[in-house]
Parts: sequence; structure tokens; C-alpha cells
Amino acid sequence: MGDFEDEELSAQERRVRALLRGSADVGPMPADVVARLEQALEQAREQTPVTSLAARRRRRLPRLVAAAAGVAVLGGGAVFAALDHTASTPVAAPSTEQVPPSAKLLLSGKDYADAAAVQDLAEDTLEEDSGAAAPDATSGLSGDRERKLLNAPSSEESATSDPSQRPAAERVLACTKQLGVDPDSVLSVTIASWRQEPAALVVHRVDEGAEVVVVDLDCTPGDEAYSRVAVPLPETEPGAS
Repeated sequence: MGDFEDEELSAQERRVRALLRGSADVGPMPADVVARLEQALEQAREQTPVTSLAARRRRRLPRLVAAAAGVAVLGGGAVFAALDHTASTPVAAPSTEQVPPSAKLLLSGKDYADAAAVQDLAEDTLEEDSGAAAPDATSGLSGDRERKLLNAPSSEESATSDPSQRPAAERVLACTKQLGVDPDSVLSVTIASWRQEPAALVVHRVDEGAEVVVVDLDCTPGDEAYSRVAVPLPETEPGAS
């Protein structure tokens, strides 16, 4: 049976060589490519599993054709081998930053297009943060306003709390940290759009009030911000303590 198998393999080798000869003439094949191709053919020759001849033919031919296909001929005479079976380089996990426990994670269908809309978002966030930090039990206005907001009809543009956005927010905070934003100063992260592009709006405290940093939702650390809008602290009403 050994002689017959050698004849079978030789026929397959001849087919592979015929395929290679039929390709464009780009000059002599590099020695390392020849060596690796011959090594692949030798490995195929040495494999002798106990199975039927028909099965051997079905399995050997794809291996030899694949070995030939691994040699790609490119324009300009450049030849490279694709027979290297080394493990691919693992992809690094995306950078993330922890979202502060007190920060709000919001999802909105709104498309922000200018600084005025972004400033409104920050002012609302500052008001809510101040109210949460020091609620005024004697003021009926803040309670009325809160009840109105809770009872207001929702829309696609309404920002709603969505804890499932935490992974996206953690990736975004890694980007804004590179832009000088302290993650611990973040008050809210709103997943929305900026001029038709998926974006995140990060509201964080600064000495003079707050700032909104708008970044691409798929940003990586080092990317520039879409926009940065400074927002002063809300004015204190006369007579407020």
C-alpha cells in the first residue's frame, strides 16, 4: 500500500505545482517560502492514519491545496507566505474608569447640536445634585417642580436612568480622564447623540461650577472631545440661606 500512497501523493504534488506554475511570473520564489512549502508537503506525506483510501484522498488534498494557497503573489513581484501558524496577538481589553456611586447614568434619544442644549443639561444636573445634597423641606416650589417632572409625559428625547449603560460609561470616563476630568468629580454620564453621532455627555464639577465634556461613544483614551462647555453655578435666589 505504501507505493500506491506515494503515487497518490505525487499526483497531488504535481497538481499543486501546476497551480503554482499557472500563476503570474514574478521571478524566483524566495527560499524561505520554498522551504516552508516543502515542509508542509513533507508533513502531509508522513501522516499515515489508519483509514480508507478514499478518506485519505479527501483529507490530504485540501491540506495540499491550502498550502499552495498560502503563497500569495502580489503586484510588483512581492511574494509572502501565509503558512505561519503562530498564535495571534491577544487584543487588549479597553481602558475603563470606575463610575462614582453617586453619578447618574442616563440614556437619552436627544441629539445635542449646540452649546446651549448641553448647558441646559448641565444646569439641570447641578440643580438636582444640589437638591439631593441639601433638600429644602420648607420650600414648596422645589417639591412641586419635582412632582411635575415625575408626572411629565416621557418622550424619546427624555433622559431616563439606565444602569445598564455602566460599561459604556466606564469606557467613556477613561477617555475623559485623559482630557483632564477627574472621575471622582463626575455627576452624570448621558448616552445620547452629538450632531447625529453616538456620543456621551459627561457632566463633572469644577471650581467655578461644572463642565460638560462631549466625546464619541466609541472613543479611546487620547481622542479629542467633540465639545467642552463650561457652566457656572446656579445663581442663589434672594433670601435663600
